[in-house]
Amino acid sequence: MQETEYTRLLQEVYTDYWQNPEHIEESPRIAGRRMAQVLAQTIQIAHETKMEVTALDLCSGPGTLFRNLLTTYPSRARYTHFITQDIISFSQEQQFTARVSTDVPIRHTHLTGSALQVSLPDGSVDVLTSHFGIDFLERDVFLEVRRLLAPDGVGLFHFHHPVIYNQISESKPEHEALYRYMEETNRIFRNEQEIEETLTRYRLLSTDVFEWSATTWEGEVAWWFTRVRQSIEL
Repeated sequence: MQETEYTRLLQEVYTDYWQNPEHIEESPRIAGRRMAQVLAQTIQIAHETKMEVTALDLCSGPGTLFRNLLTTYPSRARYTHFITQDIISFSQEQQFTARVSTDVPIRHTHLTGSALQVSLPDGSVDVLTSHFGIDFLERDVFLEVRRLLAPDGVGLFHFHHPVIYNQISESKPEHEALYRYMEETNRIFRNEQEIEETLTRYRLLSTDVFEWSATTWEGEVAWWFTRVRQSIEL
C-alpha cells in the first residue's frame, strides 16, 4: 500500500465510522471521559493567565472530545475558542456544537485538511489535544505540534495501545489493512519509552506518559496517555 492509498482508505473508513457516532465502542467513550476531565483542568489553568484560551483538537472527527468536555463542564465554553481539525468535512448538524446545550455561546472553528499542515499561526494554540487520532499519521506530525503550541502551551494525547489494535483488527476487518500499514511504517507505539524517545526527538518534553486501562464488555482495554510541553533545549 502507498501513502496516498492509505490516506484514501483512512478517510473512507472514518467517514463511514462517524456517520453514526452513537454506535462508537465503549472503550473510546471511557477514554474520552477521562481525557475530558484532564482537558477541563488544563483549560482552567490556562485561563489563570489568559483571557481567551485557544484549544485545538487534531484528527478530531466531529468534535467528540469537546462534546464530552462541554457536556460535563459547560462553563469551559466561556472565553475558549474551540478548533477542530480533520481530513473529513462535517456538516453543521454533525459537529459537536449541534449536540451540546449550554447557556454560554460556543466559539468554534472546523479546519478541513491535513494535520501535518494546519492553517494556524506559529505558537497560537494554548491546549492541543488528539484523542486516538494523531498516531494514524507520520511521526513528523509532532513537528507541527511543536510549531502550533504556544511557549507555555500543553499537549494532551491518547495513543492507541497494541491491545486495541489487535482487538479492532479482529472485530473490524475493514480496519485491518490500515493497522497493517501503520505497523509497517512504524506508527504504532509499543511502550512508554518509545513514546518518550519519539517526543524528545521532536523537541517536546513529556511530563506524563502512562498506561490507562479499563474492563468493558469488549474485554480488557488499554491506551497510552501523554502530556507534553515545549522543550527548552535546542
